[in-house]
Amino acid sequence: MDLKFSLLLFVLMLVMREIDFNDSGNVVILRIAYGWIQVLLAAGLLIVFFQVRGKHDTTQIRVPVVAKFGETVPEGSMEVVTVRDYDLEQLKKLVIQLSVALAITALLHMKWGFTHPLFFQCFINPYKFYESPLTKLHILGHPAKGALLRPWPEEKPFGDWSKFEKSEKSGASGPGPEKKKAKEEKENKKKR
Repeated sequence: MDLKFSLLLFVLMLVMREIDFNDSGNVVILRIAYGWIQVLLAAGLLIVFFQVRGKHDTTQIRVPVVAKFGETVPEGSMEVVTVRDYDLEQLKKLVIQLSVALAITALLHMKWGFTHPLFFQCFINPYKFYESPLTKLHILGHPAKGALLRPWPEEKPFGDWSKFEKSEKSGASGPGPEKKKAKEEKENKKKR
């Protein structure tokens, strides 16, 4: 999580404390704002789609192979794709990410009446859209240099699980031999 996003969340929490969401007028305003923001995001995603499709960039790049559900892919394997295909795949991921957030937020609000997720998503989804490399390249017109060079690093929403996966593959599922030995000595002292 970057510093700008953390600061945004902090400011949103401060602002949210000042708004009375028990007032039905405020809830209606929030719903209208949320709906319009989602419409604007959909329009932005369509603009990116038409920009990518219209450029027909056939420059080839090497990207890591993404394992589909149930597939095993050798570690470090690469495939060659065009910039256009890569951008369309990244756009698809962004659409899915924003759609899942929309669906969960709508469910929480309609089913249980929670307003806080609705308020947060009014700002978080536009922030994610704005920070997307696709938006920076195709809408804002930034050059593909530095952090915007393809392929972009994959976002890991739940942190880096690669350490866990490596230890699981090597069979080290528990504490190392040093910790086991120290634990055994501690248990032996208790028995005495």
